[in-house]
Amino acid sequence: MMKLSICAVLIVTLALALAATPDMYWPWPGEPTLADVDYFNRTSDAQFVIEAIKAGVDQDFVIKLAHLGSMRSRKQRLQILETLKELHSIDIVKEYLDRGVFDSDVGVLNRALFLPRAEFLAREVRWAIDGVGTDENTLTDIFCCLDPKEVAYTDIEKAYERLYEEGNLSDDVSKDVSGPYESLLSGLMRTRNNITNATKAQLIADTYFNTDTNTSQILKMEEQYKSFFSLSSYDEIRQTSRYFHSGCHVTLLCYLSQITTYSNYGFFTINYWWLYFAGENFRDLVLSTIQYSSDKIGYYTDLIAKGFKQRDFRRLIRAVAIRADFDLEEVKFRYIKEHSLKENLVKAVMSYHRRTGPSDRIVLDYVRLLLIKILCGNRDPSREIELIQLKDKSKRCSNDDIECGFGKMCYDTPDHYVA
Repeated sequence: MMKLSICAVLIVTLALALAATPDMYWPWPGEPTLADVDYFNRTSDAQFVIEAIKAGVDQDFVIKLAHLGSMRSRKQRLQILETLKELHSIDIVKEYLDRGVFDSDVGVLNRALFLPRAEFLAREVRWAIDGVGTDENTLTDIFCCLDPKEVAYTDIEKAYERLYEEGNLSDDVSKDVSGPYESLLSGLMRTRNNITNATKAQLIADTYFNTDTNTSQILKMEEQYKSFFSLSSYDEIRQTSRYFHSGCHVTLLCYLSQITTYSNYGFFTINYWWLYFAGENFRDLVLSTIQYSSDKIGYYTDLIAKGFKQRDFRRLIRAVAIRADFDLEEVKFRYIKEHSLKENLVKAVMSYHRRTGPSDRIVLDYVRLLLIKILCGNRDPSREIELIQLKDKSKRCSNDDIECGFGKMCYDTPDHYVA
């Protein structure tokens, strides 16, 4: 009887704790934040877009479109686009998403929400290599981690060649990068093997990554390392990492992280692994591939954290908008856990700052609010956040304490900062 009473008290206590901290535990992790909603009406949503177009294709239209996308699942967003074509003969993708008004971060968010995933990633690759300089973070984020169940490399390749008629995906990327990074990246740009060979994984762990391996043996393994990371299935890489951990008592991720730093690169003496020659981009590509294979949720949690640290809003947009259709709830849960329950992702985005001019700050505010809407999700209409444009020039928006379920967020009009 005593044991039953204690159990009852524990259950009640847990229930109260969950009720007191809904943003931390609701809904249960492992689910997307943007799911199908019962109140969805594709015709009404299409009419909302039509009215927004009539009001003018400007920054306000871009925000309204992203606002709608942040309340619907991917399937429902694509249905809205189909209805616009069928009933109104309007192709949002071809007629609007390439306009200059969509060049801002809000435009990138719209593309992430409304474009087919392969086409969005193809456009991101083009952006990363177009013009002067290269955004290696974008190339690493995309090609290290292509789950065939979500998007296949061949689909991205076809989308790229359809969008850019004279382009070839692998050739264009290879021309823009060099060295060991280019060598491994080109190896990753292919359809990954989905077959897992546990015996092979154990053998690789014992030979490729054995801490007792001497330099002469390592010199013969350069191409083997490349083929391992580019041709093995993600599950095979995960099992190799697990076998290595059991034999060496350190994770493969930690081990390779240690031996590819400036202060400790003595083990791998060949240029392929030497950070001084290989560069930070190569190291990130290797470590990202291993982490994605071993702990997918941990990878995306760290990717979002990197976006904050490096002030890379485009990286944040890609991670949040894409994972919203798969497992963003679990990413949110992990983020809280790894930050000792002191900060959740909503608060992290709300407090995000970077040095900007007045016009950039306006766009930044828009993106912050829209990302928070996606993080909060659409599963409970009572918790849905409404985006309100502030038109009273004598007032300013204040969303500093916003949490999921507050009901309303405001944003300033474009000329609000002009005074």
